[in-house]
Order: sequence, then structure tokens, then C-alpha cells
Amino acid sequence: PGVNDVMVAGLSRYFAAVNNSTLAKDEKLRAVMDSFEHGGTVTTAGKTTSANAFYDSPGCAVLRPGFRAEPDYSSCLSAADGWTVAISIKLVPGGCEEKAFLVGDWFTLGESGHIKHLLIHGPPP
Repeated sequence: PGVNDVMVAGLSRYFAAVNNSTLAKDEKLRAVMDSFEHGGTVTTAGKTTSANAFYDSPGCAVLRPGFRAEPDYSSCLSAADGWTVAISIKLVPGGCEEKAFLVGDWFTLGESGHIKHLLIHGPPP
């Protein structure tokens, strides 16, 4: 199965939230959490935690000023389950291009288009 419209809408909601530079930190956290299902999780470096705990942690760059995540939608691959999609993402911490790096993330979305689980491959943001 390919990437469906619900998945595209869910990914778009997520990337709009993480790239919104006009929001205060707490507002941005709420916007990111609105892209996850209640109880959504994130796995990075072999550790799974709640999405809220991951994004609200001091080490997470997503809520810092200037952070950008640039998805390469042409790289999307869907899994056999029909609700999991892999995508290559260029992360730009603090808006600093020379510190940019690539990750390959797997998003599992529910039928509502909200993220159930995010598996991050590569350096955590």
C-alpha cells in the first residue's frame, strides 16, 4: 500500500507544528502533541518514552528557537501494515545549516491521521 491522504495530512500537521517558529515553547509543545494520539510514543536510541516526555525533555532541540525539520516527501516508503511510513528528514538545529543532519524516521499513524508512534533513526533532535 502507498501513503494515503490521511497519512499525508498527519505528517503535514506534525511538520507544521515542529517548524512553527512563531509559537512560544509551551504553545509549540501543545501543537506538536496535537499531532499525536493520546498515549503516543517516541523511540530513539533504543528507548521508548511518551511523546510528551520526549518533546518536553531538556535535550530535545525541537522546541528550541530556529529548529527546522525538512521532510523529503519523495523519500516516503510505506510499510505493509498500511499505517507506517518512513521518511528522510533534514534537521537544522537552531537554524544553523552547517550543523544540519539527516534522520530516517518511521511514523505509525492511526486512522485519524494522528501519530501513534515515532521511531527515530539517527541522532535524536
